[in-house]
Amino acid sequence: NLYPYFPIAELRWPGVLQRIGICYLAAFAVKRWLGVRGQAALVAGLLLGYWALMTLVTGPEGHPPNLEMETNLAGQIDRIVLVPHVWSYVETWDPEGVLSTFPAIATTLLGLLCGAWIRSGEGRYPKTVGLLLGGLVLTALGVLWGEAAPAGLLFPINKSLWTSSFVLLTGGLAAALFGVTYWVIDVAGWKRWAEPFCTYGKNAIAVYVASGLLADTLSVIRWPDATGLPVSLKERLFDTLYASGQPCPVASRAWALSVVALFSHRARWMDRRGIYLKV
Repeated sequence: NLYPYFPIAELRWPGVLQRIGICYLAAFAVKRWLGVRGQAALVAGLLLGYWALMTLVTGPEGHPPNLEMETNLAGQIDRIVLVPHVWSYVETWDPEGVLSTFPAIATTLLGLLCGAWIRSGEGRYPKTVGLLLGGLVLTALGVLWGEAAPAGLLFPINKSLWTSSFVLLTGGLAAALFGVTYWVIDVAGWKRWAEPFCTYGKNAIAVYVASGLLADTLSVIRWPDATGLPVSLKERLFDTLYASGQPCPVASRAWALSVVALFSHRARWMDRRGIYLKV
């Protein structure tokens, strides 16, 4: 009986890929039927509408509007619509749930708007300035909405709830960073340093899935240690190869860099052979 050492049933598939598929489908439909102004208006509507629902609407279970982990509106809807297919670690709500998918679509549409700006007829310098300024404005709005807004308007930055302030903050930071890399690579022409990142980006989904499978597999393969308690292969490798004689933060970073190096090698191998996996 190999189950105590390799319990395959404990492998869990993340819900992130399903959300990506839904958001891409929504972005395709929006791009087909709405222009740039319509897309921007829809982003604003999604973010404001989600804030209103989460802070003003009483949920189907009778809980008044709140942002607590178990009783917020998104969690109540997840328990009605998704159970038993909610996040396996809590089994009462899902960070990739039903209601929070709408602001996630807004995140995707921000990327669509960035793409439209890059493909516009503007020159390279105006494009760079637009990305930087737009990113800084979105970042500032996200911080203000999530940290400094009046009590009735405050919508804290929260990734699990994918709050509207989180969308603005992360979208703004991404746009600003995009502006910097666009200037460095496309305007200044400094390209060679970016090759490893381009290789990763070409197979980002493959790396994401493979890294999750590796982490889950290393966690579920286990056997008893000297005390008789089952220890995962991940713990054994970490303790033996990284944690021995090293402070925990240093060992943790070394482990993370090793995983990045492993998948960088695999992504480069796939790129050289023209193998690309996409949703």
